[in-house]
Amino acid sequence: MAEKVKQFELNLAPERKIWSVTELTARISGVLASQFSNLWVEGEVSNYRPAQSGHLYFTLKDSKAQVRCVCFRAQAMRLKFRPEDGLKLIVRGSISVYEPRGEYQVYVEHIEPSGVGALQRDDQPVEGGGAAKRVEMHVTRHVVDARARVFARHS
Repeated sequence: MAEKVKQFELNLAPERKIWSVTELTARISGVLASQFSNLWVEGEVSNYRPAQSGHLYFTLKDSKAQVRCVCFRAQAMRLKFRPEDGLKLIVRGSISVYEPRGEYQVYVEHIEPSGVGALQRDDQPVEGGGAAKRVEMHVTRHVVDARARVFARHS
């Protein structure tokens, strides 16, 4: 009788599924890709670095989190402007996992300026403007140029 109870207890135990790191990462990658295939994200650029390959690498962040981004050469060639540290951007893209490191990132397809980031403004001196003023003027010029192009197309 005791043996039947012991066997019964073993049958109630959940089956263990042991994943390899590769399997787990591929599964996570698939879930993220299917759930976040066309998303828009707003944040402030930091760690911007263009690669010799033509790809653009940067981080988008806000006051509580950050996400790595990559804009591949084919998309980067079509951009109207280049990101800069401190700019606030809106990007469109998809989430993917860079499996060798097990890190997710946004694969950027489109970038538009949104303004000077608050994190950048907080780092700038109040008087004189300096770099923050140049960045703000740069962004304003791009926003005005973009609006003028849209207006011209619809006129």
